[in-house]
Amino acid sequence: MSGFAWTEDMLRFMEDAARWGDYHRRLAAELAPWLPRDGRVLDAGCGQGFLTMALAPWCASVTGADRDGRALEWLRAEAGNRGLENVSTWEVDLFSAPARPGGFDAMVFCFFGSVEEILTLAGQYRPKALVMVKKAWRCHRFDAGNRPLRRYTYGEACGKLTEMGIPFAQRELKLEFGQPFRQLEDAERFFAIYKRGETCFSPEEIRARLRETGRADFPWYLPSENHLGLICVHTGAIPDEITLCDKEKTL
Repeated sequence: MSGFAWTEDMLRFMEDAARWGDYHRRLAAELAPWLPRDGRVLDAGCGQGFLTMALAPWCASVTGADRDGRALEWLRAEAGNRGLENVSTWEVDLFSAPARPGGFDAMVFCFFGSVEEILTLAGQYRPKALVMVKKAWRCHRFDAGNRPLRRYTYGEACGKLTEMGIPFAQRELKLEFGQPFRQLEDAERFFAIYKRGETCFSPEEIRARLRETGRADFPWYLPSENHLGLICVHTGAIPDEITLCDKEKTL
């Protein structure tokens, strides 16, 4: 895994985007047929837990796991405000911690972990269901250099599972998950955070990408359609030993 860490700006932007539309509710509904309705679900690398909370109606319990305590504190407060009694949190570095006693019936990895890391963890827990959500778009969307995604993609995951002889079901879908902004300066800050090189879009180029909403709270909106690849792995075919990828490599 890369050394990803949430910042205050990133947490703020994610909260605004998640509250704007119904992306996580729709994604959870797409994942639900692969999850046991009476099961204990782990949402791995959950961040602020918007998908965690969206999965709550579809299972007996769901645990949002992340190593960022600030994000989990927000999740606990929000789940309490929503009255979601079957949501819990677990502050942990999943890929280095011992297996949790009791385990989980299903594990969901949304934009989190390499195939090798995920399979290694699933090999420890042996859940009934293992689901991955991977990026199916080709380039970094907010980078002026139009740099291609190199790792942790849908195509890479399908290819590795096929090479390893592990059966899986797959499908693709597209869901709108754009970013609202309170002011133009926030849009510039957003692009500066998510660029992948030294080059950034100019303020004029950023403004050209935005749509006016007519709303006082969020007058600007950056449309963005997420092209997703969903993978459900046959956990019984996971080998006992997995060769981990080079953790120094990043996206």
